[in-house]
Amino acid sequence: MPAKLGRTGVPQTDPLQQARQRWSLPGVGAAATLFGRGSCRLRTTARCQHDDFESLTSRPACCAGCASGLFLGKPTSLLRSLMKTKLIPTQNNLPHPTRREIIELLNRQLADAIDLGLQAKQAHWNVKGPHFVGLHELFDKAAETIGGFIDDIAERIVQLGGVALGTLQIVAKNSRLSAYSLTISSGKEHVTELSNALATFAATMRAAIDTASKAGDADTADLLTEVSRGVDKLLWFVEVHLQAKE
Repeated sequence: MPAKLGRTGVPQTDPLQQARQRWSLPGVGAAATLFGRGSCRLRTTARCQHDDFESLTSRPACCAGCASGLFLGKPTSLLRSLMKTKLIPTQNNLPHPTRREIIELLNRQLADAIDLGLQAKQAHWNVKGPHFVGLHELFDKAAETIGGFIDDIAERIVQLGGVALGTLQIVAKNSRLSAYSLTISSGKEHVTELSNALATFAATMRAAIDTASKAGDADTADLLTEVSRGVDKLLWFVEVHLQAKE
């Protein structure tokens, strides 16, 4: 007996059941509440936003195909795919795929920036030695400046319809900075450690500028360029303490 056709002309198969059989995915039944069966419910207009799904599945999909296309993807990308589709409605006219790419990019930079700010505070609190006062104040100023970068990055994420991921759990998982040493105390050691972190962050920031430019988001590229200049200035202020013989 041929499969029964739905209103869209697509066979009324159960994509969630197919996914469960193919990948043995846990919790797929719960996801059915979100997607329904045989229809796309992730739409912000009367027309199915299938372009949102194409970038996730690398295959054309709309209406009844959306759920099957999404759930037949790699099991390790299931939750990430669900998160990627959630854009807060906005009249910002950047294309959805562009905004999603930039939001992911900025959230990576946000995790690094929050980690960097905490590392500057760690240096501020724990530095010791003959140059204590100067370095104590410098590290505090660095943390304050980085805090401004954090706000700018997070606010840009929200402007694009995303969610700024700034909890300590997320930062601990996603930061690309090396862990800050908890056993150092001298000014030279803290200057070296913080300089390394600033240099790493500066490098990822320059890469992010290129990515934003290629994605067609000139505003984000400009924002990141401003942050990059500020980070380079902080790096100069900190590492200069290592560049002269005492």
